[in-house]
Amino acid sequence: MTKKTTREFETSFRRDPTDPAAFAALRRRYQAEARHFELAMLYERRAEQLDDLQAAADLLADAASLHASSNDRLAEARVLRKALKIDPGHQRSLRRLREMAEQDQRWIDLVYLAMHELEALQRAGADARRIARIDQQLGQIWEDKLFRLDRAIHHYRRAFKADPGNGEAIEAGRRIYGTVGQWQTVAQLYQVELANCADNERRLALLLALGALQRDKLGEMEPAARCYSEACQLRPNDEQLLEALGEIYASPAWPTAGGLDQAAATFIQIAQRRHSQGDRDQAIAYLRRALGADPENEAASAQLETAYEETGRWEDLDRLYRQRIGVTVPPETTELLMHRGELLERMLGDRKGARECYEAALVDEPLGGPASKRLAQL
Repeated sequence: MTKKTTREFETSFRRDPTDPAAFAALRRRYQAEARHFELAMLYERRAEQLDDLQAAADLLADAASLHASSNDRLAEARVLRKALKIDPGHQRSLRRLREMAEQDQRWIDLVYLAMHELEALQRAGADARRIARIDQQLGQIWEDKLFRLDRAIHHYRRAFKADPGNGEAIEAGRRIYGTVGQWQTVAQLYQVELANCADNERRLALLLALGALQRDKLGEMEPAARCYSEACQLRPNDEQLLEALGEIYASPAWPTAGGLDQAAATFIQIAQRRHSQGDRDQAIAYLRRALGADPENEAASAQLETAYEETGRWEDLDRLYRQRIGVTVPPETTELLMHRGELLERMLGDRKGARECYEAALVDEPLGGPASKRLAQL
């Protein structure tokens, strides 16, 4: 039996492109002879006859690869687009076309390809997270390459609505809305991510960012305090967080009664921690801050009095008594006057100042009381 020539197989294949023997023989010979163009055309013609759309698209992608090996980018792109017409979701063709568009910086073509894939995925009922990734990529192209923030935010919004766990799309949305000063929307996007965040470190970062935004941009102190309070629970030993929370409570912008009480309680908590660590100077500094926030805070006053006595800071103690006398009423004022008089007399050697304190205390004490006795001794 005479062996068929390549020309005879070509004639057979032109006459009947479904002929498997002719196709197989020509493929072997073209591959052996490195006839890439003829092999690509063979694949393209054969793909037109296949009922299996996936197989047809794969064969066309093989043909495109052959054109690429010959540096024929126009033919490669033409065949890849043909593959997408047959199978709109063909990933291999989409990837290569995207790669070519990026290399040539054809950003509009890249948008077209992403939209093509997006529509194919939606028709196929693909997973929402996969669709969200494409929308996120579209947003990045519009933002970074085409400088259309309106289009970019449209796709970012679609991405995080389809997949609330898509942190990159949410972050991009915050960035754009922050650029145009839409802080309320930025805050809402932090809340969207927080609602779907289980990682404690990421949650901590989001809470601090949201709290700072609410405090500095929106002037919403109570929501900011809630963010910092939760952050303190996630990192209970972080005094900087606790201090920031105290500053929010102490802010003049705090909208309701009780903010200063909470500020003082927070600073007292830090002071107690510092005292337990043996850092008396810092403990005293935070107790002062507590009294600065709430001058009538009895707990801060009592602890500060004890701290001054333990460290022998008599002038500071005198200053504390004067401050307390100015914000109290009898009988507490009378008691403070007596304490200050004794301090001036015994520790500071100020008999005149002591006598003035005892005389002031006489006004509200019964005849023959402690102030009278101290004055008699003086």
